[in-house]
Amino acid sequence: MGQILHFTYRRITKLSQIERPFLLNITGAHRTTPAAAHQAITGIMSLDIKLEAEAQFVQLTRLKKNLAIEGEEYDYEIYEEKATGWSSHPVEFIDEERVNPEENLGAVDEINILTDCSKMGLGVGSACLESSRNL
Repeated sequence: MGQILHFTYRRITKLSQIERPFLLNITGAHRTTPAAAHQAITGIMSLDIKLEAEAQFVQLTRLKKNLAIEGEEYDYEIYEEKATGWSSHPVEFIDEERVNPEENLGAVDEINILTDCSKMGLGVGSACLESSRNL
């Protein structure tokens, strides 16, 4: 199954040293306050735990490997793929049959929003804005 990252004490200490100045600036607390208290106050997860979670997420979703975490199995096939943007510019994608720039549409209100109905499976679409008055 999947391999989980395990950080050494030295690496955890180094990550804590990187994170500490940011926590001090966010909380405005004194330097003598422990890092764990800063993390609890701000609600920020420690970097080593966050990196481990991110590595597991990448392993499951992008690398498509099954994971076993604390005896629980996670199958990559039951998770949706992360939505990505368009591979080309929307102007290059628009089909002339869908959008007719010479079509005369009656104005309903001061501002009318028209779309080209190009919403795809991943939730990407384009829209144009037309104003019936010169503002």
